[in-house]
Amino acid sequence: MFGCSSNANIEESGQQLKQLDEPQKEITPKQQLDSETIKEDTEISDDQNQKDQKLKSCKLSGGELVDDGWIGKDTGSNYCNQCKCMNGALACTKMACLDNDSSVKAPVRDVSQQDDSKAKSEEDERKKDDEERKEIEEDERKKEEANQPESNSKKDVKNKPFYENNCSLKPEIILKVYGDVEQHKIESAQKAIDNLDIVSSGIKVPVYVLLWEVNEERGLDEQNAELLTDFIISKFFPPPWPGDEGSVEHVREDIYGKVQKESITADYYPKSCAAGMFIAATNVSDFKNYIGKVIFNEYHHVWDGSFYANSPGGFKQNPAWLGEGMAEYDGIKKAIAMGWTDQNYLNKQISQIKSKLINNSDYIDLDKDSFIACDHCPVHSLERGIVAVDYIISNYIKTDFDTFANKYYLDLNKFGWEKALSNAVGDYEVFKNSFKQYVLK
Repeated sequence: MFGCSSNANIEESGQQLKQLDEPQKEITPKQQLDSETIKEDTEISDDQNQKDQKLKSCKLSGGELVDDGWIGKDTGSNYCNQCKCMNGALACTKMACLDNDSSVKAPVRDVSQQDDSKAKSEEDERKKDDEERKEIEEDERKKEEANQPESNSKKDVKNKPFYENNCSLKPEIILKVYGDVEQHKIESAQKAIDNLDIVSSGIKVPVYVLLWEVNEERGLDEQNAELLTDFIISKFFPPPWPGDEGSVEHVREDIYGKVQKESITADYYPKSCAAGMFIAATNVSDFKNYIGKVIFNEYHHVWDGSFYANSPGGFKQNPAWLGEGMAEYDGIKKAIAMGWTDQNYLNKQISQIKSKLINNSDYIDLDKDSFIACDHCPVHSLERGIVAVDYIISNYIKTDFDTFANKYYLDLNKFGWEKALSNAVGDYEVFKNSFKQYVLK
């Protein structure tokens, strides 16, 4: 079971998929079929082929049609989520889209007039993915440049952490249990919490760990889901909150829905007064105290999000595979340090995922589906992420993991993720090729 994160700005769309809970988020397929009746015809014609191909197209939330295989940002009310059109089904990350700020939307082309029957080569698809990724990053750069001519006083206001003037609760980690959770799972969660030092981490707001019972992948009933949601919303956005109430409702609906399922995710909205770790008391148990490992994973996502919350004038976008991989690696390493499992467990995980990557070789390319959680992909972003992060730590990093991660997130906030990663591994293209050879050998 995978967890994700959501570090979305309350006034602009999130750029990743702990939040990645996550996880950060489930991908929900939406299917929009052509309402026009397909005429039966025994004679195959170009016109018929075009109609068949049109059935495989997808309709975005804003009404635009896109080709099968298209990857990019949705439009309309779902504008902040990354989507992919697969055989007529639109698979998207599931983040709560807040204020509809068109300045942060990735451009989407209306391809309804294109020749749908024309086949696209793998090279064309890869180039399109690269272009879309670069467009998103260019938007971030333009926003950064737009701040340059402003006076120092205006920039100081924009770059000032939200919590400084709007929040009063001290940083601490608080466990809240909902429903009939087994005692050993509660104890496992508490052991992990007791091992975390929020003060030295740099997180400036309280973190609430919300643990709830699950029964055959079903979460809380409606009454308990409402109680949990009301509680955490009061901590995220305590009155008088100086923001849009409509934005709060988007977050409320997202939380209310996911706690009624077996979800694992973490949310830290930079313009909020608390962070939340949403932990279904999963029955997955690779080892004793497995819930504790999940706590370590999701806490890493909150810590990741704190760098942007503390310096909101910087960058925050991070590839899903890297964010999820670092969190899972951190979780397992901390579980090993606690004596809950050992290095053999991590080595076995790496070996199994490498075999999975070899059987789905497209996903060895770290740029493929780079910014979506890939819940429905052959290889989840967390899986290839932990293989990549383990490779980075073993071959490029001379410090401990925490030191590396702290520097990476500082560099990400200052320079963007590509520069931050290059600072650790050197030329990114060379690193990708080296990683590919490592997986295939």
